[in-house]
Amino acid sequence: MQSVEPLFPQNQIILQIIPFFCRSKSVFEPCRRLSSHDFEHPSAISTVNLMGLYPYDRSPPHMLQSHSHTPAHHISSQYASWFDDRIEQFVEAHKGRFEPTSFYKRRNGFFITISFNHASRKQRQEGSDLIDGPPTKSEMDTFTDLYNLICRNLIGRNYHRPSFHDLKPLAIGCLDTNGSRYWRSMGELENPHIHSIWIFTDQTRDGFQKLLADKERLLSIKERFSIRELDIQQLDHDHRNSTGESRASSYMAKFMVHNNHELKVADDFRVLPIQVEKSLN
Repeated sequence: MQSVEPLFPQNQIILQIIPFFCRSKSVFEPCRRLSSHDFEHPSAISTVNLMGLYPYDRSPPHMLQSHSHTPAHHISSQYASWFDDRIEQFVEAHKGRFEPTSFYKRRNGFFITISFNHASRKQRQEGSDLIDGPPTKSEMDTFTDLYNLICRNLIGRNYHRPSFHDLKPLAIGCLDTNGSRYWRSMGELENPHIHSIWIFTDQTRDGFQKLLADKERLLSIKERFSIRELDIQQLDHDHRNSTGESRASSYMAKFMVHNNHELKVADDFRVLPIQVEKSLN
């Protein structure tokens, strides 16, 4: 399988300080959240603009500490609220001056569930191990690869350059497994899949819809990433729950509630694109 070029090939150092890019041999391999001792003080991190990277404290060390005593509904609410804030920020930066936010989200937003062919993924991973290939990728790694490929298709091969940053869609992806909606505590991890919200720019929306209409290209993408099904729905981001968060964002965060209390998956969400700024020093 042809590899997809990284989102920021010239900034590989970012993988060393962005915690949700941690690599484990298997997405379900037991692991620990890193502590503040694993990182430099936030003031020393000058190459990355975190821009609200975490829904609790905005610095990496605090987010990576255990929240086992935090009520589940509070964790869900905080994640959903943070996702909603990122969406609102993106829309405000890209919509027309007099255009209602709700119009932009309805026109350019999609709720996409990505289900994997796990037998195919396992076969490819085993083949990679036999030839001493790159480390096994998690489902969230595949989400990033899919995002990169879509950006390349919509923007061009130089999509990763800073001059094209404003054309990239916002994509928030969260890991989920079967039955997580009804768990009282962490249950058996079956059929990992991804729920995601994508907000496209006006310049890339039509290209994405053409991509969806091209059945041959879509099938090629699914085969490339061992995707069994892509369920694509128009986003209804203004449908809110009783605490004010969008139901779409709350639904995405449901597995993360349990994973915060009993960590079994190190890599459970991504927000793309990552904001990178060059240091002035």
